[in-house]
Amino acid sequence: MERTNKKSFLSILFVVAMDNFGFGIVFVMFAPLLLTPEYSFLPADTSIATRNLYLGILFAVFPLTQFLGAPLIGDFADIQGRKKALYITILGSVVSFLFSGLALLFSSLWGLIVSRLLAGFFAGNLSISLSAIADLSPTEKKRSHNFAIITVVMSLSWTFAMLSGGYLSNPAASKWLNPALPLWLTAFLMLLSYFAVIKYYVETHQPVQGARFDLTKGLHNIIQAFKMPKVRPFFFIILAWTIGWGLSVQWFATYSILQFKATQIGIAWGLLIQGFFWLTGGLVINRLLLKRFTSLPIAVIAFGFCALFLLLCSLPSFYWSFAFIYWLSALFASFSFSNSLNLVSINAPEGVQGKIMGLSQSMMSLGWIFVPILGGYIGAKHVDWLYPTSALFLFFGFLILAVKYWKK
Repeated sequence: MERTNKKSFLSILFVVAMDNFGFGIVFVMFAPLLLTPEYSFLPADTSIATRNLYLGILFAVFPLTQFLGAPLIGDFADIQGRKKALYITILGSVVSFLFSGLALLFSSLWGLIVSRLLAGFFAGNLSISLSAIADLSPTEKKRSHNFAIITVVMSLSWTFAMLSGGYLSNPAASKWLNPALPLWLTAFLMLLSYFAVIKYYVETHQPVQGARFDLTKGLHNIIQAFKMPKVRPFFFIILAWTIGWGLSVQWFATYSILQFKATQIGIAWGLLIQGFFWLTGGLVINRLLLKRFTSLPIAVIAFGFCALFLLLCSLPSFYWSFAFIYWLSALFASFSFSNSLNLVSINAPEGVQGKIMGLSQSMMSLGWIFVPILGGYIGAKHVDWLYPTSALFLFFGFLILAVKYWKK
């Protein structure tokens, strides 16, 4: 890779890392904030069902506005270039996390909801970054390698997010700590990624003349994705992965609190170690498999084992036993994700990589809209169904991949 391209690639990885840091930090914070009484964020007499409803709303508003905003930002990237689009998404994210911190400082649920709406609208970093990485990856093997690096970077940023969210939000540890602090730290780190893009990222996309903004593009993207025969099965796989794995991650803290009465620190360590298992899957297991196999058989293996371990998560009676089985599922979730992205990319025409990654982002956004709705219902009614339901969606993805492999 040329020196200029290497700097561009590293700056994009930094953006992905900070974007994932901000995405993950709320998972370790919001459930204890709303479900445990010591934070006093909600009145003490608020029922569990109502608390889960508010938690579901908090989780749902982010992907809802992401679904609307990401295609608009994608249009802007087509018209003005990816570098300028990253300027907007990063600065918008900085403002939204500052706002979220203020909402927590003043115990304003509705302020927090509005800030999450704002954060979702500007969360177009991932699709832009994936498009840029596709531009910098001329071969299937190189693209698969670079997408695998993304999973590693996401794992590392996830680990730091769990530590920051678990410890810096805990006022019992120090009078200087509070739930607003991790969100303000996120805003600062995102600002650093903004300066990294300014200094090191070299535009990889030629602006499209005559492109127009479309407010309904998110819906059009979903319809268009289902009309592309060669890529359509892989969009279904992205959707199944997002709902299945997203449900397991987003509601990990809720399940741990309601089933095992786990503490916030225990939850933070559970999710942190999950990040190390994710890293091992993406960095070690996936690399070894790529030396002998292509992305399709690897994805079949990954989806199958991930579904199996998620199903087994419903069996333990103790928190750390449950967490250990969940960590094993993360081994396979990491490279099921990277290879799914690669399958979408390599089955699409070279000239529309940006568009295809935008469609992938729309499918993920659609999945993340369903995750809090489904999780909120399960959490309020039958929390023990959570991980079997997660496994069901991963198994659906496994079946599609197995059929594709069988027909190949």
